[in-house]
Amino acid sequence: MAITDKNYAEKRNFIRMRVNTEIALDTTDGQLIGLCKDISGSGLLIELDRELPLGTVVSASINQNSDRHSPFRATCETARVLHGENGKYLIGLIVKDIH
Repeated sequence: MAITDKNYAEKRNFIRMRVNTEIALDTTDGQLIGLCKDISGSGLLIELDRELPLGTVVSASINQNSDRHSPFRATCETARVLHGENGKYLIGLIVKDIH
């Protein structure tokens, strides 16, 4: 089945994993701490107390609390911004480079 034959919800190239873990974002304005809601092979969905403009480039870091997993470090770009619950913002990030 071609991707165009799938309904909208199934068109993603990567499966999203729900993680709900702390994420640090280094920006030109300093560091922000948020909650990474889910992660896929090409992006992240995070929750922040403030919005980030579209196109903002950040350095994202997720530290693992396990000896079996390496920390996640990536350069990402803001691709989507939604006003979420409780005054928070849901930010879609595209992974540009993993380091």
